[in-house]
Amino acid sequence: PRPQYWYDIALGKSGINISNTASPDRNKIGIRIYISNKIADLLYPKLFEYKDQVENEIGEKLEWNPYPENRDKTISLTRDFTFPENKSWDEFLDWHVELSIKFRKTFIKIIKEIDKNK
Repeated sequence: PRPQYWYDIALGKSGINISNTASPDRNKIGIRIYISNKIADLLYPKLFEYKDQVENEIGEKLEWNPYPENRDKTISLTRDFTFPENKSWDEFLDWHVELSIKFRKTFIKIIKEIDKNK
């Protein structure tokens, strides 16, 4: 099987970041907010309060904590993507870049708002 790939983007707060993923074996690409278990119990419920605003700004319905049994929390968006040999890479990259910008802009603003209201 081919490996899964990902790269992370900082959000300016320890324990939370954006991860972009590509899974050729499952024909999926994705983007997610990863919240480490060290801050998940405090931060995730506060982020969830902004669910409607987040989804409106990003323009997509997200999966909020799809694995509740895990101590780390995630907020994710995935889509099917058939990995070609050398075709459609622009589509793959454009999708990740566009969503990375939206996720980063939206979540940085909300994290700052949550920190301000502590």
